[in-house]
Amino acid sequence: MDLTDTQKLDRAKNLYELNKYEDAKNIFSDLSNSTDNKVKQIARQYLKRLESKLNDKKQILNDKQSSKIHPNHMYTSKIISTKSISKAIKDQLNK
Repeated sequence: MDLTDTQKLDRAKNLYELNKYEDAKNIFSDLSNSTDNKVKQIARQYLKRLESKLNDKKQILNDKQSSKIHPNHMYTSKIISTKSISKAIKDQLNK
């Protein structure tokens, strides 16, 4: 069963509202070449909004990734002896 452009537009709007931007973008892209001028206009408006949202999302991800860790930074860890800690606490309590 083929969907009409109006049905596809409703589906894309629902995906947009569910934050499924990539899926919505694909449908809106197809509809931006529709023969129905109203559908075409609405699809193009949503595409502009989607491009802005996706660019913002990419920028936020890039900012998070680049600002967290210095490229020359190395994480290290060491084993902590809980026996020596327990002994030190007991020694302090016994004084």
